[in-house]
Amino acid sequence: MKDGGKALKWGLIAVILAMCTLSLCNLYTLMLFGNITGSFTYPVIQAARFISIADFLEHLESVVVVIWVAGVYLKIAIFYYVLAIGMAHWLGLDDYRPIVFPIGVLLLAFTLWSGPSMQDLVGFISKATPFYSCTVHVLIPALLVLVGSIRKKAPGDPPRPDPQPVQPN
Repeated sequence: MKDGGKALKWGLIAVILAMCTLSLCNLYTLMLFGNITGSFTYPVIQAARFISIADFLEHLESVVVVIWVAGVYLKIAIFYYVLAIGMAHWLGLDDYRPIVFPIGVLLLAFTLWSGPSMQDLVGFISKATPFYSCTVHVLIPALLVLVGSIRKKAPGDPPRPDPQPVQPN
């Protein structure tokens, strides 16, 4: 990044907007359903069924699903790209394209393996998520920061070339 201050500013704005949007959705759903909110699998979609604007715009849950799927697709695409670039850098490769397909195959295999059914996914979320989240969201990033700070202090560490993304023609 050329301008770290600008990236930090826009990163914070994005996080604050996402936090406000999620908080408003949760508040809207909680105020609509009350104590039974926890019994729904997808309460925001259930809440979207109640939207009726001038008896003309109704059944907007499909719009909610489209926004949700588009957001998940974008998130997966960004994580996939970052994983490919990061792994290519970690392995010291000049180009990230040779590892894109193997990473995709592994992602597909792990996706099918980790959540073959809704019951298995709910079981995983209810039992393993606290440990999984602590590991993935706290321990691994802290370990990466620690290793990065140690490597910056180590003398004689050869610089690795950054893999360059392919420019479209």
